[in-house]
Amino acid sequence: MQIKHVIKNIIVYAIFGILCACLTALSILTIPLAAHISFLSTIFATVFGYASTFTYILQTKNQLSIEALTTFNSSNTIVIISLSIILGTLFGFSSGKLGSFLGNKEYYKYILHFEGYYLFTLFA
Repeated sequence: MQIKHVIKNIIVYAIFGILCACLTALSILTIPLAAHISFLSTIFATVFGYASTFTYILQTKNQLSIEALTTFNSSNTIVIISLSIILGTLFGFSSGKLGSFLGNKEYYKYILHFEGYYLFTLFA
């Protein structure tokens, strides 16, 4: 009796795992298919969002509960990851702009040249 129960469970769980893998494969296949839509065409950002969401869900306690996945509040995965990506993108853009601005030698000459004297003569 015990062996029949174990065999039945192994078969049922294995088929469930296969179905989950197929659903995951379908969700992953939608990424390159959706790339034909102009605002979804950046595949690496889509993969980053997909991976960071699943990473957060799997590493954070109680994020796999139905309540955590369906309530829209500050502990919701969609809210947290979306805000993180938005803020990270804005900080990255600002850092790039500031770096290109500070990397301009004419800027250094303008800032460091004060009343005929160079305060810092590396670019003089």
